Amino acid sequence: MTAFITLQLPDRLYQRLVHTAQATQQPLEAVVLQALEVGSPPGWDDVPEAFRADLEALDRLDDAALWGIALDRKLATEMTRYDELLDRNREAF
Repeated sequence: MTAFITLQLPDRLYQRLVHTAQATQQPLEAVVLQALEVGSPPGWDDVPEAFRADLEALDRLDDAALWGIALDRKLATEMTRYDELLDRNREAF
């Protein structure tokens, strides 16, 4: 299936896409599609079932909450325990 959309782009972004298309000797549409493909989140079909629920929960969080998770610091003892659990997990397989 193919869908058609109309999209307003800022001039600087449009010019960047046009210059890329000219430099790579590709149609503008191909350059735009490639940029969308690269910049799009992965499809849920590519995610192992064991991780889907966690990723779906993260997907519902706002930017501030995600940054809070990303910047969360763990104590040295917590990281030691984490490393031990990772080692045990690897040994189990």
